[in-house]
Amino acid sequence: MAGLALAFLVWQWTFIVHRFRTYPRNAQALAQIEASRNPRLREDGLVDWRGVFHSHSLLSHDSMITPAEIVRAAKLAHVDFIFFSDHPAKPPKQVPAELNGEFDGVTLIPGVETSKGMLAWFFDTTTADNEANLYDEIAAVQAQGGVAAVCHPDEPRPWNNLPPFTAMEIYNLHADAKKSHFSNMYRLSENFWSGPKYPMQMYHGLFRDPAEYLAIWDRLNQGRRIVAIAGNDAHQNNGLRLIASPAGTLLLTDTGPYKGKPLAEFKNWVARRYVEGHPAGETLWRWDIDLYERSLHFVNTHLLAPGKTSAELRAALEAGHAYVAFDSLVTATGFDFFYKSDDGRFVMGDEAALSRTGSLNASMPVEGVLVLKRNGVKVAVEQGPELRYVPKQPGVYRVEGYLEVEGELVPWIYSNPIYLRAGDAK
Repeated sequence: MAGLALAFLVWQWTFIVHRFRTYPRNAQALAQIEASRNPRLREDGLVDWRGVFHSHSLLSHDSMITPAEIVRAAKLAHVDFIFFSDHPAKPPKQVPAELNGEFDGVTLIPGVETSKGMLAWFFDTTTADNEANLYDEIAAVQAQGGVAAVCHPDEPRPWNNLPPFTAMEIYNLHADAKKSHFSNMYRLSENFWSGPKYPMQMYHGLFRDPAEYLAIWDRLNQGRRIVAIAGNDAHQNNGLRLIASPAGTLLLTDTGPYKGKPLAEFKNWVARRYVEGHPAGETLWRWDIDLYERSLHFVNTHLLAPGKTSAELRAALEAGHAYVAFDSLVTATGFDFFYKSDDGRFVMGDEAALSRTGSLNASMPVEGVLVLKRNGVKVAVEQGPELRYVPKQPGVYRVEGYLEVEGELVPWIYSNPIYLRAGDAK
């Protein structure tokens, strides 16, 4: 017996260390930084709304999450809005009223994700053609007056041969999960030990620096304007559940909709007694790893808008008044990046004329490191919560913010650019 216990401890040692040493220390360090937050009031009358792009619901074939569960999770994650991205179905599914509009303070905006890599909103989602190529998909959405974005930059995309589109993901959680190459047993063990107490530390174990995707975005922004968003890719379909089968046996499946291929089937007397009296398909036990409130909280896209109606959020997205932040580290609300000159104050996404007296200004609500980049190349670094830089050249300027956590710099914020042009601003 002692030998079995020792073998179990050796097998689970990595996860035990995470639970009782690594993650508590990290959480304490982040809590100390969070306690030091000193956000400033914005000078432009805009409100910093924290939200999510790329999220699925029961409209998708790989999610079972209901509108009520989504709103509850959004509230737990302190999210103000969700731009959905449900997979097109055959026959097309109509969006239920509970997934379109503001509910309990959360604005829900229906949309689609196609298999070719498009996210789209503000159009008739039942018309989405999942079989068309990406160019035609984007063009069809635009013809209806919708908004299109490109997702999953980890997959090959014909970046140089696409019609104008509004936004692209510079980070995708699902892509990081795939890159981690963690086995199902690894993920289940991590969740068993650390999920209830340290879910965000567990999630950050998946994080990979998105430098490759940022390079694509920087290159494209030299010839067009593309807004950066984060892809949460929330499904809540990673985990285990037991369901009753039509034959009165017990089926072990993942936590997505059951498609008739169980991970295991239990037919013994105990299983049949457990199932007895329950209708076929009923979930008798469920254990989720990727809870919605976790996926929605890990990374966020902030939109700067006077309000959070669908129209106001759309206008902010199209204008690029946005930034991406890992709010699961420290709340990023209060970050600011603007250009100030005699012509006025210009925020992220704006175009302005380069002025001899104009300056780029960035500030974070906590101490950290600010990196200013022009056309993707670093031009200034500042240790502290503020950066001021007088640009001498036109270009596409953006900011990256880093936190110093346990002696390491951790990526925290990615701003959208300010476009400084020679001559008059457009």
